[in-house]
Amino acid sequence: DARERNVVGETPNLAARLQSLAKPGTVVVSESTRRLLGGIFELEALGPQIIRGLPEPMRVWVVRRESVDVNRFEASRMEAMTPFVGREEDVALLVERWRNAQNGEGQVVLLSGEAGIGKSRVLANLRERIAGDRYVAMNFQCSPHHANEAFFPVLGPIWREAGFANDESAAARLDKLEALVARAGLDIASIAPVLAALFSIPTGQRYPAVEMAPSEAKERAINALMALFDGLTRNTPVLAVLEDAHWIDPSSLDLFSRFIERLQKLPVLLVTTFRPEFVAPWVGRPHVTTHALNRFGRRHSLAIIDGLTGGKRLPDDVIEQVVAKTDGVPLFVEELTKAVLECGLLREEDGRWVLRTTLTSLAIPSTLHDSLMARLDRLATAREIAQIGAAIGREFSQKLLAAVAPISGAALEAALDQLVAAELIYRLGEDPEATYAFKHALVQDAAHESLLRARRQTIHADIARALCERFADSAGTTPAIIAHHFTEAALRDPAARYWLKATEQALSRSAYVEANRHVESGLAQLPNLEDGPSRQSLELALQLARANALLPLKGYDAQETMAALAEAKRLLDAGVGDDLQHFSVLYGLCAGNFFAARIEPAHALARQIVEFAARQDNTAYKLVGHRLLGTTLVLMGRNREAFEHFETAERYRDPARHRLLSYRFGNDPGLAILCYKLWALTFLGRLDEAAKVGEQVQAELAEHTHAPTVAFCIFFTSVLPDLAFGDHEACERHSAELVAYCSEKKVEQFRLLGAVYQALARVAQRPDAAGIAAANAAVIASQRFGGRIGDSDFMSKLAEESLAIGDVAGAEAYMARCLAFVEASGERYHLANIRRIQGRIALAGLTPDKTKAESYFRDAIAIAREQEVRLYELRATTELARLWRGAKADAELRTLVEPAIAGVRGGEATRDVIDARAFLAELQRADIDLRREPAGVPAAR
Repeated sequence: DARERNVVGETPNLAARLQSLAKPGTVVVSESTRRLLGGIFELEALGPQIIRGLPEPMRVWVVRRESVDVNRFEASRMEAMTPFVGREEDVALLVERWRNAQNGEGQVVLLSGEAGIGKSRVLANLRERIAGDRYVAMNFQCSPHHANEAFFPVLGPIWREAGFANDESAAARLDKLEALVARAGLDIASIAPVLAALFSIPTGQRYPAVEMAPSEAKERAINALMALFDGLTRNTPVLAVLEDAHWIDPSSLDLFSRFIERLQKLPVLLVTTFRPEFVAPWVGRPHVTTHALNRFGRRHSLAIIDGLTGGKRLPDDVIEQVVAKTDGVPLFVEELTKAVLECGLLREEDGRWVLRTTLTSLAIPSTLHDSLMARLDRLATAREIAQIGAAIGREFSQKLLAAVAPISGAALEAALDQLVAAELIYRLGEDPEATYAFKHALVQDAAHESLLRARRQTIHADIARALCERFADSAGTTPAIIAHHFTEAALRDPAARYWLKATEQALSRSAYVEANRHVESGLAQLPNLEDGPSRQSLELALQLARANALLPLKGYDAQETMAALAEAKRLLDAGVGDDLQHFSVLYGLCAGNFFAARIEPAHALARQIVEFAARQDNTAYKLVGHRLLGTTLVLMGRNREAFEHFETAERYRDPARHRLLSYRFGNDPGLAILCYKLWALTFLGRLDEAAKVGEQVQAELAEHTHAPTVAFCIFFTSVLPDLAFGDHEACERHSAELVAYCSEKKVEQFRLLGAVYQALARVAQRPDAAGIAAANAAVIASQRFGGRIGDSDFMSKLAEESLAIGDVAGAEAYMARCLAFVEASGERYHLANIRRIQGRIALAGLTPDKTKAESYFRDAIAIAREQEVRLYELRATTELARLWRGAKADAELRTLVEPAIAGVRGGEATRDVIDARAFLAELQRADIDLRREPAGVPAAR
């Protein structure tokens, strides 16, 4: 435009404005040019400017840069679009929600519709309608090839916003990432390393590794991404678009779910588009609007046809067939009309189209696929380029295409130009850095499906090799996308190996759902591989990765987790695998049986681990093996043996070295030894020694950052002893602190366990039916997570609290559950206390059965002495002595209780010692009163 070329030199006002805003070489455009550019560039409005020679001020824009968040649809030149038809009310709804968002009332619109219905076109028109508004546009594009890649829709925009370049060094990318974080006004030290991990950028010495649970790492990633969004859009209205959410990955779904919850008070409109098969989890919230796009009626279909023919009417027979076959799907109407105009069926005559020959039912394609293929077939060489591009994906770079295409140079450029001119693909940027995108996923699908199998496999093989050899560091090149191409190429071995790499990358991002899906894809390749050591080693690695993915999703004891570990053990038993893999599988199987309270199998596996460790020169194996064996022995009630194994394990303890193993074993194995030693000492009645071990744990824990270890140690040093010693007030307080910590750090197992102890401590202080029901619900929630250890203790405590409110039937029901669990699990470490409570139940009925109660109390004492559980022995002895009060001499009762108290070393503040000493004091007072009574006067009882 001649009026625009010299605009800077001719307009002093504009020149002065540009001097302050722009760099040399700045391009300024008018309103008409801005419309032609569509969304390809980011523009800054300069407002109306007086330009010499023009009667009215002209609105102009500075071209800042190529848009980083333009969607594929809006990348096209606006003049290439058909006239906007039939969606005015749909756009009006979006504009109204946008106005609400501008006023700080965040809005979400869920825009659904079948493929080709016009979702992207509605969004393009929305942006046209609000073009004069000041806002930040953000586009998040989901992809079918990346549906199992964590955070895929958000990583692409960050890649572009940071200005990453292919083949640049990790240090350069880290510098750019830090600059982006700084621009967002965020703390670089806390945010940059989290984002770097998402892009697999090594941080070296710049950001030393921080120990954290995988769940906490994912939480930090989500928080960092949300903080970056806030920082980059601060104080500016935001139009965010999440396109094709039916292909969203689970981690991004989690991220957007949280974002939707909090944007209600932000100046943000989020439009999410998806096909009807996607079930949006956000329906029903007050700031979320659901809106479905329906098919067009005849009038609107005719309007599209008329727009494409330039007002030149088609023959009525042709119109009828087009309308009938397209059935109101706008994309199909558009493509079928273009196919008819290109196929040679018509000729122009007197400003209208007429048939060259008789129209047959086969002359016009019957499906969108047929229509698109007819158009591609007429493009000759360009057809093969479209097919190769379709194999790469919905979007493909010119460089990658050139690396695998059979033509190059001017011939390739000509083919691409043909496809662009036919409006089958759009161009973003300029060659050789250009990126191309198919107009619609259906266009890509049609081109890809038209390939014969052999040719398709060859193309995918070429793409996979090019990605590995030349584009490994390029945007969008991930192990999963390489694995996809090897899979499509039927190259099973490299496909399986890259699916394994994709799994490992997903695990590093705590994307467990995605990791499990990658493993499934990898395992699916194996039946086609020749059996042998290589295949077995690959299968072993995949099964272990599968177990690592399933563990946080379903727990150690889940059927799927145990099945993966069992398959891994089968391979190990066949002679495949190294020592670490062998140990890991045995450990996983033992832990799975342990958490599921299958004590005997867990014990047998623990013995295998100890035997395996004895043959290795690895202190960690020995430490963990003896710890596992000791733990199973405690559960079996063999406390003396258990303590000996804990002491053996402690001899191999190296705090500094074993702290680094926290993530491999779920907690710091060195501190775990001390906690279990404290546990055994408590059962053995050596409470003074247990207290010292607890102090040692707390001292070492002060600098520990591994959240599961911290939670583990809080539980064993505070929560567990509080309840065992009867300090219910302290137990409730410490349990609440544990629940809060685990909620923040995402340590679900101990959060649930803390909730159980909190509820039990609360109801012990204030017994009522509601409290008992709440405690039972907490136990059930913990069981659902897979934790069954301690159920005998929980059920017996609920039975005891039921007695406290006079609910004998409830106590009997809880006790029946308890005994069934003990029988099934082999968990006997609370058996002495269970027998004592059974004795109390026998005394609580309408007709107390003292004989039965005495038998239970005697049995409890015998079991406690056999297991050397001194507190339970003291508790049962005191109960029996109270039952015998009046029937046996006080001296005999003192002889029964005093040795039991002496068996407990320390613990003068525990409930059991206090109760026993109070009983002895009663006996002593009664003896004194008896001696003071006058002769011949019977003592009152």
